[in-house]
Amino acid sequence: MKGLTVMVLCIMALCILVSCENATTGLKTDKDATANTDTATDSDSIAQNDDILNDGIQNDDPLSDDLLPDGVTPDDPTPDGPQNDNQQPDGTLPDNPQNDTVVTPDADIPAATCDGFTCEDVNSHCEVVENEPTCLCDEGYHWNTGICVEDTLTETGTFSFTFTGPVNAEGTGTTSLQGGEGSVTFSHLGADITYEKQTMFGRDISPVATTQGTNILVTWTSEFSFSGTQFFSFLIPADQIVAGEHSFSTAKAVVSYGDMTFSGGNLAIDCVRAMSNDGTFTIGTVTAGQLDITAASGKMYDPAVLGSNLPYPICEE
Repeated sequence: MKGLTVMVLCIMALCILVSCENATTGLKTDKDATANTDTATDSDSIAQNDDILNDGIQNDDPLSDDLLPDGVTPDDPTPDGPQNDNQQPDGTLPDNPQNDTVVTPDADIPAATCDGFTCEDVNSHCEVVENEPTCLCDEGYHWNTGICVEDTLTETGTFSFTFTGPVNAEGTGTTSLQGGEGSVTFSHLGADITYEKQTMFGRDISPVATTQGTNILVTWTSEFSFSGTQFFSFLIPADQIVAGEHSFSTAKAVVSYGDMTFSGGNLAIDCVRAMSNDGTFTIGTVTAGQLDITAASGKMYDPAVLGSNLPYPICEE
């Protein structure tokens, strides 16, 4: 029994021998006999000790309790303290089937297979993942926008754009940004895409140019949404804003295409689909606080070739 210390009292039986004197001296049956001290009569043939009840072998005063010591009251065989609870721990309910949680076995759930499951991409195959048939890219390929693309340098499309407008200071709130003029047209894995100027509540919100450290970033978005949007961006070091035509690689300029979400008052990049520093751009008039790109064009590539240098994951879907 949990938490219960059983103490056993060893009771030493005290046997008291009571010597009773029979006052039978001189007892006579003849009617002329005379008793020495007390005359025995028919009703009290055996003399009793003073203050001792006639109950066999008993001590003075205590009630008859067989051989128990004086002062101990007999009790029934039930142990002192804990009650008879059918040998169950105190405070514990019987563990019957109603108390147990029944777990339904899942042995009747059939194991998933790829039988009859077709993967549309020619460079993919089916495998069972977490008991679900799943299409995975073959070795040497990876997912990009729902297509298995080779891990080697892979051209995904081309681009061209123009931009003219103010350059917003880094940290300017989204609602305070001033947009510019211009559009971008590009292709990606067979899809042709164009982002043009967008306005909201009478303000130009895309494209927009902002400073990013020592760089200037121009961003176009597919549509403005707090839940997320796709973007095309052009990043150039501010010290490369010099009138004339320039090579992307020489100026260390980069274009990117991907997804981003609205977070903490700013748009944060989630993943990228294509990047490139292969192309040319032309700077028109150079004015403080302004950016004028009269022409830009080039090729775009799957970003997997950057390996561990890729700052964001590739958009798989």
